[in-house]
Amino acid sequence: MILMLCYSRSGGTLLNRVLGALPNTVVVSEVSEYGGGQGKLKDKSFTTIQEQSKFWFDIELEEEHYYDAIKELNEKCNRKGKTLVLREWTWIHFNKHKKLANIPSRNLETFQNLIGSENLNLKSFVLLRNPVDVWLSSGTPSSRTFFAKYIEYCNSIKKSKLKMFYYEDLLNDPEKFTKELCDFTGLKFSESYQQFYAYDKVNGDSQKSHSRGYESTSIKKFSRKKMPIKYCVSLLLNHQFRHAMKLTNYSILNFLKQQVIVRIS
Repeated sequence: MILMLCYSRSGGTLLNRVLGALPNTVVVSEVSEYGGGQGKLKDKSFTTIQEQSKFWFDIELEEEHYYDAIKELNEKCNRKGKTLVLREWTWIHFNKHKKLANIPSRNLETFQNLIGSENLNLKSFVLLRNPVDVWLSSGTPSSRTFFAKYIEYCNSIKKSKLKMFYYEDLLNDPEKFTKELCDFTGLKFSESYQQFYAYDKVNGDSQKSHSRGYESTSIKKFSRKKMPIKYCVSLLLNHQFRHAMKLTNYSILNFLKQQVIVRIS
């Protein structure tokens, strides 16, 4: 079984579709013990592991509890010669939400609960994106509020010593990235990943407000939109932003260089 962790607006939907396009994978999308993210159907989306298994993959689950259902689905996938990929709804563990009485756990809950499970042969990884772009894609909320939550996510990743893959690498060289991910997880690489755009069993960035790249039939990098100087200043003055950049191995110097280039051009 493969566990994929990814914060919102970090490329998880694209990678979800890439993995779904590979042969013999069953990818459940943005699920957690508390429900899941939405898809094209909005409020009628399939947000639980039971719903997605039934309506997307024609697999009926008897178990009602989240972790028991994961184990049941994994067993049924193994019998069919398929690999279960669980894309966790990581965002909910670090943000206030009514399903959690507005008290997030502030840890990688699914990972912590599955890491010691027998018979799962768990392979876990996290997909990261430049914190600057995560913040921009989230609609530029208060940088102080946003990074107070995001830094907890970054700290949890470091503490868990998870294998880190990078969204920018996926955009820059999709085939190399997919091969490296397949080598790490044990998935069989196939050129079928190039048909990612036809895969629609996915939640997340699949709603009416989806990003610039959702309708694209190729994986490509879009240039960062020009940022007002006040945004740059607010980020640079935010110590939690600077620490998040360090923890995720992104360079503040490169961020500054990019902003200079954008302004000159």
